[in-house]
Amino acid sequence: MSCFNLKPTALAAALLFSGLAAAPASALTCGNVIFDVTGSTQSACDGPHGHNATMTLFGETFTLGQHSEDNGTVTGGDGKVFFSNFIKDSDDGKWSIGTTLSNVIEVVIGIKQARHHGHFLLDLASGFPLSGDWSVSGPGKSIGDISHAEIWYRTGTPSPSTPPSASEVPLPAALPLLGSALLGAGALGLRRRRKAA
Repeated sequence: MSCFNLKPTALAAALLFSGLAAAPASALTCGNVIFDVTGSTQSACDGPHGHNATMTLFGETFTLGQHSEDNGTVTGGDGKVFFSNFIKDSDDGKWSIGTTLSNVIEVVIGIKQARHHGHFLLDLASGFPLSGDWSVSGPGKSIGDISHAEIWYRTGTPSPSTPPSASEVPLPAALPLLGSALLGAGALGLRRRRKAA
């Protein structure tokens, strides 16, 4: 196993013999290439974009953190979000990602094989460093080879993932409701007294 050293394997045969007739749930087919990246929540096919500093995907604009050629040479990106490890063993491998930033809210891994790009929005729930597996299947420079891998990221303020608890609701917002209930109860009691008299 070495960094960016691909040789062909039989991913399709392995899937068939493991009882999986179809590609994994996170797999993405772009043209005649099947991409897969574990730990992703969304995926999309995208055309060539070279070494652009930004890219719009999943409805957001992302910044290029790192662009690495198939031999491991870093040829682009600002280096603020980076592959701390990208191992290629045939047509699959492992990845891990680190960052120098504290406000990263979304990360996308992009892999190119032949003329096709597969992009995967990662689940950041466990925080950095992120890690997982990747695989490709289809024609390329040689079967199972990739051209390059990229990391795209977006910064900002994370949105809360859970609604506030009852103890976080401000008291002044509850006071008018309490006052209305007390006035209603008082009016009902006054009405009953007048009827009884």
